[in-house]
Amino acid sequence: MVHAVLEARLNQQPFFIAPKIRSRIDDEKALQNLIAHAETLADAFLNSELGKRWAVSVYREPEFSVVTSVVIGGKAIAITGQMDLLFEEGGEVVVVDFKTDKVENPGEHYGQLAAYYQAAADIFGKPVSVWLFYLRSGRAVDATEDVRGISLEELTSE
Repeated sequence: MVHAVLEARLNQQPFFIAPKIRSRIDDEKALQNLIAHAETLADAFLNSELGKRWAVSVYREPEFSVVTSVVIGGKAIAITGQMDLLFEEGGEVVVVDFKTDKVENPGEHYGQLAAYYQAAADIFGKPVSVWLFYLRSGRAVDATEDVRGISLEELTSE
């Protein structure tokens, strides 16, 4: 739900509750409490330094779909994904992946971020930085240096 609220805010559109979510919660008050909590977490990003950078960028895309590929054993394999947020700032493409993890362990997400890093670099041909944004704590983690050297070939052969 947090991702849905955040996506609506980033797109400056009203949030609607997906039927799949609504069907799971019978208690309207509980549902409204969940929505209020999701809105608080979304505000944590929008009011953060990274959120402010996004807000003033000229080019910005929430839910940016990507397809990239890797060659393993002479065979091309497609890798698809959806970046939570992408924007351009000062000639650099910035990719942000939102996490609602209770325990913050950036290393758990390096494979995903490495794929986003390579895809953004291939698509835009510009320098790229990749960030995790932990919505519960409001902490932004620049993972660029940690994922820059990870090859998709290594990830897909594990």
